[in-house]
Amino acid sequence: PDTTDNYEFHVSNDDHCVVRVNGTKVYEMLGHTWISETTLGGPITTVPLTAGQPADIYVELVNHGGPTHMIVRWKNSSMSEPEPIPTENMFPVPQ
Repeated sequence: PDTTDNYEFHVSNDDHCVVRVNGTKVYEMLGHTWISETTLGGPITTVPLTAGQPADIYVELVNHGGPTHMIVRWKNSSMSEPEPIPTENMFPVPQ
């Protein structure tokens, strides 16, 4: 991130979803569920992130049939609403 702060992670998903940041579970929705693309599930905890330091964000999505979607947003104390994680802040995991 560009700012050192505590971050919340909010997710819109269809079916089973788990999000971990630096090993800490920040979101979980199990089973056959559906949260619309305009509704965000709230965080279960916040995670401290340091500006300029990479964070390991692990996302697991299981679709139990039909169409699916997942949107992950983050929010720190200076943001009024959760925002999409900027793609320039994302890097692939080396294989």
